[in-house]
Amino acid sequence: MLAVFVSWIICTFISLNIGRMFIRLFNIGKQLYSYNVADTFFIGISITTSLLTFASIWLPLNSFVFGGLFFLSACFFLYNIYKGDFKQLIALKSKIGSLSIIYKIILAVIVLFLACFVLLPPLAYDTGLYHLQALMWLEDYSVIPGLGNIHERLGFNSNALIIHSIFSAQDIFGLRVYGVQSLCLIVLLCWMTYRASKSSILHQIALLCIGVFTIACYSGFLSSPSTDVLPNVFVLYVLLRLLFDTDSVNKLPLLYWVVPIFSLTLKLSVTPICIVCIVVLYFLYKEKQYKSIVFLLLLSCFIVIPWCIRNIIITGYLIYPFPAIDIFNFDWKIPIKMVEAEKAWVTSWARFPNLHYEEVFEMPFWVWGKSWLLRHIWFFRMNLFATGMAGISPFIMLYSFKKNLLENSKIIYVWSIAIIGVLFWLIMAPDARFGFGFIVATAFIPFLGLKSGLKLNKYKFVAPLVFVLYIVYASISLYKDINEYKGERTSLTLCINLKVLTR
Repeated sequence: MLAVFVSWIICTFISLNIGRMFIRLFNIGKQLYSYNVADTFFIGISITTSLLTFASIWLPLNSFVFGGLFFLSACFFLYNIYKGDFKQLIALKSKIGSLSIIYKIILAVIVLFLACFVLLPPLAYDTGLYHLQALMWLEDYSVIPGLGNIHERLGFNSNALIIHSIFSAQDIFGLRVYGVQSLCLIVLLCWMTYRASKSSILHQIALLCIGVFTIACYSGFLSSPSTDVLPNVFVLYVLLRLLFDTDSVNKLPLLYWVVPIFSLTLKLSVTPICIVCIVVLYFLYKEKQYKSIVFLLLLSCFIVIPWCIRNIIITGYLIYPFPAIDIFNFDWKIPIKMVEAEKAWVTSWARFPNLHYEEVFEMPFWVWGKSWLLRHIWFFRMNLFATGMAGISPFIMLYSFKKNLLENSKIIYVWSIAIIGVLFWLIMAPDARFGFGFIVATAFIPFLGLKSGLKLNKYKFVAPLVFVLYIVYASISLYKDINEYKGERTSLTLCINLKVLTR
């Protein structure tokens, strides 16, 4: 448990300081403190990982790189102390102090609940298949030409593995602690809890439902260096932040540019979130902020280009596994047939696992669709309500728009981004853990967008009570699942580890 909290503290310290440094660079001559602590954290962790991606081209991500990153953060921290700049911390303390006792209890439950799940043995199948091996390559070597030829999955160049590698705290405690994704989830849930405490009862229930469904979906992945949790947490934060303040897209351009662009390097399944960047570009151009546009374009190059370079060196392709973009001819390049097969496996496995992709692609929609639906109902049974709400959300949104029940008409474009994300996910690889951020946003944005004039204040205790009861239910359910599958998955992980490492 101590290792988990130390990992969280270090990651928070570095992310906040790097985030504040880049906000200060972008906001020269502008208002600095319109970005809250959560904004700063997500910007900071995006920039920090991009710095590490750039460094990994030439250097292994070992304790020396971590030391340099910590030194840079400490220098900026000392500079802020010298300037007496504590406004964000004072604002954070004030917000926490303004919470009622029941919401403070909810925050404590969130932290302890997620910390316990980080301590579990890795349960994700892909951890043994390639995640651990990818982390070892990152920590011992700079980027390896043709690494994807050893095992096709090693070609999946997610920046989530970069940040898992540097913040695993192995050099400090002698063991790996994958605390980054749980920390990001905590920041998201704490921000949502604060928003819920200041909102109407309807918004409270919707926000707390999003929180508990997200915990139910991803808590079992928190002990593994998963590549699925972080991108969906980022998607949820961007959409909900924009939903509650639709005008913030011109007030917080750095947030709505950096986080979506960086999310693309975590998982290609969240690509539609980059639509927000187009909106940012439109408003900046409209206000003739050409220097800001240039700064953001250069920053996006800094985020994306090192990631693309790593793709090219590891696989020989600009984006892997997308054989359509085949413009290089290196001797370490993964054969085109292997890339095509890997892309087919990603889609087919999401539709109908354990069958060869050729069989799956020959199936009519109603055949694999029935199996897909039944499998997701069982595996994500605690989130069945959220999935159902996502299905009927277009009708709710249409009715609300016609009856003038929406708080702000701009909410429609936020919901439209979520819908596009769901459609993109269904076409590319319809595994619920890949697109959960878009699914749950699509389900609850119609409720969060409703006018908050309902006179239900005397029922405010209902929302926190639902949250606590759901946490108890989720804990019991996941505890049973872990006991049922722990032995099987642990032995499978060890077998796969031995096979891959002895190739």
